[in-house]
Amino acid sequence: MASILVLDDQVNILTYVSQALRGLGHEVFATTNPTEAYNLVAEKKPDLVVLDFQMPGASGSEVFAELRRYHRIPVLFITAYARDQADATETQTQALEDAFNSGAVDILYKPFSVAALEEKIGALLGEEADEEDTGAR
Repeated sequence: MASILVLDDQVNILTYVSQALRGLGHEVFATTNPTEAYNLVAEKKPDLVVLDFQMPGASGSEVFAELRRYHRIPVLFITAYARDQADATETQTQALEDAFNSGAVDILYKPFSVAALEEKIGALLGEEADEEDTGAR
């Protein structure tokens, strides 16, 4: 399985995601601190980062930009921002668009299930594509 870094400022979300990923067989590095996340990426070189989009002190888009300066790694944003753009503020919508334009890979909206998390992680790591390529279409 993969090694995954999880960064979220909410300890309950960090714990939920970390436990779910460990339950799926992944090696997980978890932190609430963006600076520690940078160090973990440099030291552990995870296969994927699960990144909260809205954190105090450093937004997910800022953390993402910093990670992308040095590391080309798939990122799954998790966010409580409204899924429906009509409910999101213009700033929130623009921040998400900017993240995608700079190379973010996918978004998972809170609240989410372990199954939804597993599906997104599998797709980002190419697990879904491998299964599809083995069968007839």
